[in-house]
Amino acid sequence: MNRRTFLRGAGAALALPTLEAMLNGNGTAYAQGMALPKRFVIWFWGNGNEPSAWTPAVTGTAWEPREAQAALMPHKADVTLVTGMKLPVRKVNNPHVEGVVGLLAGGNPLLHSSFNGANGDWNFMTTPGPSADQVVASAIGGTTQFRSLELSVTPVHGSTGPGQAVSHISHSAPYTPNAGMLDPTAVFNRLFGMGLPNPQPTDAPLKRVRASLLDVVRADAADLRRKLGVNDQRRLDAHLDGVRALEQRINAMPPPPASACKLPTAPMVGAGVAERATVMGELAAMALACDLTRVVSFQLSSPASHNRFDAYPSELACGGEPKSFHEYEHCAGYDAPVRAVLKYFVDRYAAFVGQLKALPEGAGTLLDSACVLGCSELGGGWDHQHDNMPLIVAGRAGGALNPGKHLAALNENPSRLMLALMQAVGAPVTSWGTEQFATSSPLTGL
Repeated sequence: MNRRTFLRGAGAALALPTLEAMLNGNGTAYAQGMALPKRFVIWFWGNGNEPSAWTPAVTGTAWEPREAQAALMPHKADVTLVTGMKLPVRKVNNPHVEGVVGLLAGGNPLLHSSFNGANGDWNFMTTPGPSADQVVASAIGGTTQFRSLELSVTPVHGSTGPGQAVSHISHSAPYTPNAGMLDPTAVFNRLFGMGLPNPQPTDAPLKRVRASLLDVVRADAADLRRKLGVNDQRRLDAHLDGVRALEQRINAMPPPPASACKLPTAPMVGAGVAERATVMGELAAMALACDLTRVVSFQLSSPASHNRFDAYPSELACGGEPKSFHEYEHCAGYDAPVRAVLKYFVDRYAAFVGQLKALPEGAGTLLDSACVLGCSELGGGWDHQHDNMPLIVAGRAGGALNPGKHLAALNENPSRLMLALMQAVGAPVTSWGTEQFATSSPLTGL
């Protein structure tokens, strides 16, 4: 069976996951001789973690997760925790933008010539070139329907100037950001609603996803099922059940506020963040499993995390006024609510790793073919420092990575990690970064 087989009906098409019928006898490559594709995911949250409480006591395979990393325990064999890296920022501009541009684009932010020194430099800064995800997309994303996929869970930190590095983590070039999609319904329609009419914004949720994409392709699915072996029938059934469950969950969710992408610090309703992250994670996992894309930028929150999260039961306030997480952390330091949110960020990353791990592919799982970098723009948000950056690598990248360890890299340049990961998924790069971020020496031991 061709790996590009789709279920079709009434103008719609639904991509399929990798089935045994598409593979060689060992389940290690497609029957046509092509290797299973590698995937690259940057999974980002804003405002760092708590550097002094981040590093496990033991390196190597005997490491034990710290409190903020507890959710990684079920996936300990599938992740490598890289600690001690120091981002060599200049400390002359906004630290959040310096951090995200340095980490993900390997350079110093460009400051637009229109900046007059008075309106917040973060509104005027961009990347010096493409971000790492776009470099990888150029290498491995050319044969998929979507060269890359950009998703946002919470409303982004807005910008009133020409610079968008404070808002988005993916950039094709200077002043050319790839904004993450915020509406799960729109993502679902884009990925799995090919050929169906565009929904109207006034439609009810059920209409926005239609009665069901599966109803449209049911006849083709039944015909294909009769031709498959028992294991592939189960995998097809599980895939269709997953698509149906996503439809039902998305239909039950209210659409995001119309102003969400316009207000600089518009908060997301706390109770919806975890569910939205789960649904967006499922959408990203299905897009990767169906080979609709091989590169995903997943933004739980934009740099600085000017949001409110459902990691604590009540609204955070400081000085008698309600605060976003970013503002509250500056006010309170690393108190119990802040630590709860910092743990929550890693919880959500671990949940996404689990979603990839739950999807079978070939002789292993989707996670075995993937490299998922969990990261943030700061080491610690309270004092805007870039030491001991929180960096987590999950997956095996098709055998190029050997996870299951704590790797200490004290004061090393994070560009060395990024270079190693880009090479692991097949990007033909021999160096990464500019100026003080530049390196041609990939991090070893991964």
